[in-house]
Amino acid sequence: MDEHKIAFIVCTNDEIYLQECIYYINRLEVPSGYEIEFFSVTESSSMCNGYQIAMKSSTAKYKIYLHQDTFLIHTKMLYEMLDIFLDDSKMGLLGVIGATQWNKDGYMLSSWDTGCIFENIPPLFTSYKRVEQKNRVYQVKAIDGLIMMTQYDISWREDIFDGWDYYDISQSLEFQKRGYQAGVVNQKEPWCYHCNHYSKVKNYYRYKDIFIKEYESLLPELHLRDEKRQLQNADYMKLHLEKEQLGELLVKNFNRKIEEGNIREVLDELRQEEKLADFECLKEYKMLQIIRDLEKKLLEKSVFVTSKKSLEEMLEDIHEILFLLKRIEFRAQTKEVEVHLLKSKYTSVAVLAVITIYTFDKTYVKDQLGYAGEGYLWKD
Repeated sequence: MDEHKIAFIVCTNDEIYLQECIYYINRLEVPSGYEIEFFSVTESSSMCNGYQIAMKSSTAKYKIYLHQDTFLIHTKMLYEMLDIFLDDSKMGLLGVIGATQWNKDGYMLSSWDTGCIFENIPPLFTSYKRVEQKNRVYQVKAIDGLIMMTQYDISWREDIFDGWDYYDISQSLEFQKRGYQAGVVNQKEPWCYHCNHYSKVKNYYRYKDIFIKEYESLLPELHLRDEKRQLQNADYMKLHLEKEQLGELLVKNFNRKIEEGNIREVLDELRQEEKLADFECLKEYKMLQIIRDLEKKLLEKSVFVTSKKSLEEMLEDIHEILFLLKRIEFRAQTKEVEVHLLKSKYTSVAVLAVITIYTFDKTYVKDQLGYAGEGYLWKD
């Protein structure tokens, strides 16, 4: 095992997101005497399977497992990670979001209570309980899998977690079973921007049940025999699944209409039906509607949304605008490249729409692009 090597490991199915993830990794400051390597796994059958394959392929002592949509914005994070691991051999697993208590029924999505992160879901910045200033790390029961940093290799439970949920909660316990601790880093500012779409829960509850069955003996605090609570959870799960299924039907229907050349009908429906805004799976379609309406109002024509471009091309354009704006917001831009690309390819109105929805530090971003006061035009 090479004690001076750090491996970054990503399971990916989207080349655009992967390249942006790598962009931020390449900006990190690497401590003197250390080297980094990168593994992208493209054909894994599950998260555990992909991570296990990469773990076995790497000789690095330190491994950082992260989602393809996790962008590392704190350039000195490797220094701080190594300081924590080298100072405490019992600290086996680090994250940026975690839970200090187990949810009474094992449902972890609502259990995170420690750490902070930038993300795409309003209000765009989430800060849970802040760690005491004197501590560099806060011990937790489990960490969120958006990023998992380790200094020991422990096999991922691909034997039972053969999908994309609960792998992180399981691994948190696997470390603790072996006498190690899981912790959340005390971040003065978030280390990560999670450029997430939305969380699917179709299989989440099934893997929750698998998790409980496997680790029940280690978690006496779980109320697994509370019939009233189980009925409440069943109702909650049913509502979640029904909404997710309806969202999938809406996406399928919208895609069909757009392919038939009826994108105007789709965007008009998104404007008129306010309830559709509650569906996270439709937020990019909603972004198209907002851009089109603003361009028609302020420029008297729609430039971004046009029949000359496919839906896929328009969604890729939204991603490009978002990525470039976030580089500017996080001071990660390459000189004037991002500003030039935005101004040369898109209208000031389209870019402003994305700024309004997706950036946290709107004033700074608008200033960097040269917007004139509160107006919608930028200076030449």
